[in-house]
Amino acid sequence: MQAIHTLADFLRQTGNQFRVFELGRRIIEVPVDEFVAFEKLERPWALPLQRSAWLAIIFWPSADTQHEQAEQAIWFLRLPLDEQGKLMQVARDGFLRRLLEIAEARLDPDKAEPPNIMEDNPLVFRPREDRMAVFNACAAKTLHLPASKYYQHAREYMQGEVGFEQWAFIGLQGLADFALRLDEVDNAALLGKAIAELPEEVLIPLCHALENVSLPVNVLQALQARLQVGPVSLALQTAICRGVSFSDTAQRRQVLQQLLAGEQGREIELLAAIAARAWDSLKEEDTCLLFLEGLADNAHGQEVFNAMLADLMFIPGMREPLFAGLRNPRRSEKLSRALDGLFTALQGE
Repeated sequence: MQAIHTLADFLRQTGNQFRVFELGRRIIEVPVDEFVAFEKLERPWALPLQRSAWLAIIFWPSADTQHEQAEQAIWFLRLPLDEQGKLMQVARDGFLRRLLEIAEARLDPDKAEPPNIMEDNPLVFRPREDRMAVFNACAAKTLHLPASKYYQHAREYMQGEVGFEQWAFIGLQGLADFALRLDEVDNAALLGKAIAELPEEVLIPLCHALENVSLPVNVLQALQARLQVGPVSLALQTAICRGVSFSDTAQRRQVLQQLLAGEQGREIELLAAIAARAWDSLKEEDTCLLFLEGLADNAHGQEVFNAMLADLMFIPGMREPLFAGLRNPRRSEKLSRALDGLFTALQGE
């Protein structure tokens, strides 16, 4: 066996195929070559959250060409990052050493089975139920597997035939499958017509799944129109903000600016949703200034202002547009004071 230095090396040399998924800011597939470059310190992690790379690695024996017949396994890992956003190899190497110990023990019948590597491991995490549902839906679609048995229930519900008030039987997995397969059959058309009628109990979790999908125009328009039908709760406004976050269009900009310019523009829930899910919208000058003004006026004060900006600036490519926004000559006196507080905190580190 050749030298094993990375998780990718281990998986390949133990006869596995694998796919990698981002689970932090969005749930999307990460090209294997990008993951390999990340492990070799050739590039930072593209979507860091809380100075970590949150990822899932799904793998199966190479001999099984049909994914549905393969015995799949999944690692959910939170890998710490250094100041440059690159992998802290010490943490990864500890996980890798345990993998090699387990592999060696299984080759020696006289050795006892080592403890489960997924138990009591600081790198391992369990996604929340809603995130797990979206990951399952994303993985199934990516690997060309059928959707869950709940998918058809969600489709039937979106057709409106059973009544939109009959939402109790719709589960998170069905909504996630429907959202991730919006490009199939007539799902986008169904959703565009249904959004105006959907109760918040359905639309909010649905938007949390839609944040991982680039939405067609009709769905974006329907979500934007839903904001005009008041009163709209902060929870729903925040959910719609998340729902449009992966759609890089003028309509997304309109939705975000409308929300930030309203009374809810200083609410931490909305600001956190933009920072976590629609961060790339802050590269646009007017949206960035609205966001920063709201953040400077948030009810939790300077500490939250500093922490949210620090997390955003850790994302590759975000430092310059944020500093440009902070120095914008149109900034308010309150934002100027918050900027002074940020620089004071940075100097004290």
